[in-house]
Amino acid sequence: MQLGPKYVLQLRRDAIEYGRRLAPQEIPGHLLRTLALVAHEQPMLQSELKRRMGDRVYEHVGELLELGMLERERSGRSFALSVTEAFDEYFGISAATQAERRAFLEQALGAP
Repeated sequence: MQLGPKYVLQLRRDAIEYGRRLAPQEIPGHLLRTLALVAHEQPMLQSELKRRMGDRVYEHVGELLELGMLERERSGRSFALSVTEAFDEYFGISAATQAERRAFLEQALGAP
């Protein structure tokens, strides 16, 4: 699958550990944390994201916009952030609604 100028390989759960040994992680951990929070809470105001994670989120959002994982829309004095279809494709999420996406994320993370 193509994501921007790069290609992405999706692996079955039982092959993920082997894949990590063979290929470096494309999205750094600090960006993944930011992305996961937005995906779970979306639409999320950038100002709320900053309050919860600190000033670095402005850099994170910029990088995630460049990767095509986030989209933002002006909302008052802030921006409403949401994940894109590329996010769902990259992580193999087949969710038609935000409730389905949230349930998938919670189940994948083992949340109660």
